[in-house]
Amino acid sequence: MRAVTGIRPTAGIEEGLTIGNLVGAMLPAVQLQQDMPPGSVNIFVADLHAGTDQPWDRVAAARPDTARHLLAAGIEPEITTVYQQSGIKSETFYLAHVLACLTPRSELERTPAVKDRISKGEQVTAGTLFYPILMAADILIARAGIVPVGEDQRPNVEFARDLADHFNKTYASKDNPVVVKPNVLAAEGIRIASLADPNKKMSKSESNGAIFLSDSPDAVQAKLKKTQTANPGLESPALDNLLLMGKLLATEQEQADALEAYYEQHLTGEKVMTRFKEVLGNIISDYLSVHQERFHSISDKELRAILKEGGQRARNTAHSVLYDVEQAIGFKAGRAF
Repeated sequence: MRAVTGIRPTAGIEEGLTIGNLVGAMLPAVQLQQDMPPGSVNIFVADLHAGTDQPWDRVAAARPDTARHLLAAGIEPEITTVYQQSGIKSETFYLAHVLACLTPRSELERTPAVKDRISKGEQVTAGTLFYPILMAADILIARAGIVPVGEDQRPNVEFARDLADHFNKTYASKDNPVVVKPNVLAAEGIRIASLADPNKKMSKSESNGAIFLSDSPDAVQAKLKKTQTANPGLESPALDNLLLMGKLLATEQEQADALEAYYEQHLTGEKVMTRFKEVLGNIISDYLSVHQERFHSISDKELRAILKEGGQRARNTAHSVLYDVEQAIGFKAGRAF
């Protein structure tokens, strides 16, 4: 059984990804790598998906850092296939076209992303309509039986499941399916809230409410200093969010215990939030310093080699899938007779 997951590069945001991205997407991917047999996980930089709603040149510029952050977070290219989505674009788009020929337009118009844009009066491009088919192709081209996603992406994986069923019923026997029907692995990740508004998810587009993976210790402390918590003796979503960050990123038990102790003192009515934030800032900065050191240690040459090798591995699987698909549909691309 194989698994596949992707992360979109961040275009146009100078600071890049946040600790929300780290905790919500990257660390769950590392856990998936640990839980699955070596060689059975594909992780790709979803640059083609990012181009659906972002400028292509900025997507291209953001790809290397996205891949570096994955590696710095703990993804090991020796046992996990790491590649760019566009690195196997010919294979993916070929399968996507075959799948598109089985898909009524009405099904695409009913997808949550399209319905949401229509309800907001936003333009719906052909790329937006095509997004679920492209995602289905990403999954099926990897022979993935497991796809870890949050609730927001679950409908797209369900769409891929239905499309796999449709393809197999049309072109294969019941006992010998051609494409693997994927299963959803609930991977909610942990939601880190904005420092500016605990009711919102931390977003890279709102720099005043985000801690970026590139932030310095001074920047981290400055942002925490401005963050609201709660009056002595009271709880609040903002304070709970800060405590959660500390627990997740603490690399030493002593730090975690100190943070918890200040939190408990706060609940008894003591004024300890300044010290609480200082300890939290040290926890985050210590974690980021290690992450940043790993990030900067990966040269362009090394990164290109990793993505090239991962792309070749992904391409080998893709060619095997496309061979089976072409055999099933009775069509060989590029052959006149």
